[in-house]
Amino acid sequence: MTTLASRAVKGRMLKERTGELLAAVGGLEAAASYCRVSKTQLGRYASLSPADADTFAPIDVVRCLETAAGQPIVTEHLAADAGGAFVVIPQARAGAAIC
Repeated sequence: MTTLASRAVKGRMLKERTGELLAAVGGLEAAASYCRVSKTQLGRYASLSPADADTFAPIDVVRCLETAAGQPIVTEHLAADAGGAFVVIPQARAGAAIC
């Protein structure tokens, strides 16, 4: 696979995980209430349209949405993509950031 194709596949996978995260919090309307961006912008973060291919959610938005979802959907994906694994440390969750 070429570098360009690999980048496109990784981008698509990240957008799919972002879509899963949006669904986990109840959709675009609910997601917008948990973070600083509009539902239109959130939709672009998960959009598979070529026009939105380079539009990804900022990390603070991901943090807020994952907190609301109670699941590290995007974080787990990023850890796996980096060759690692995300492991929840129970005592650390107690002090998780609230958005």
